Amino acid sequence: MRRQRIGHRSTALLLVIATLSSASPARAQDAGLPPWRAAWRAAAEPDLGAVVAPIDLARAPDGSLVVVDRELRRVQRFDARGKVLGVYRPPARAFLSPAAAAVDPVSAKVYVSDAERATVAVFTLAGDLLAEWGDFQQPEALAPGEGGRMH
Repeated sequence: MRRQRIGHRSTALLLVIATLSSASPARAQDAGLPPWRAAWRAAAEPDLGAVVAPIDLARAPDGSLVVVDRELRRVQRFDARGKVLGVYRPPARAFLSPAAAAVDPVSAKVYVSDAERATVAVFTLAGDLLAEWGDFQQPEALAPGEGGRMH
């Protein structure tokens, strides 16, 4: 048998392959997947209403709360009893790093900043996307101002 020196990346790959080959075949068969796919299956996203790492919230004129969850990368609106009223997300993609939310008290528009995408998305209170502004330097905070201005 010929020995070859392999780098640390190759060693890590071999470790992953060894781990996958020892995955429980019963689990994989129960799920109807080959063992390697069952081992790499991602955890299911928590149901709507779940909050893992809330980092900002804003109160809407109707008394509901808009909550930014950085871990789940989503923004949800709740009524006073905690019932989910809606989810804010740009069409065809999710937030990468939602950082802040603000609600204009006059127009009830919801503003959500995404620090990693360097954007601010503007939604109706119902969750429809109205606009998306870009070219910011990691927008981490939002605050409504007079005359419909957002700071």
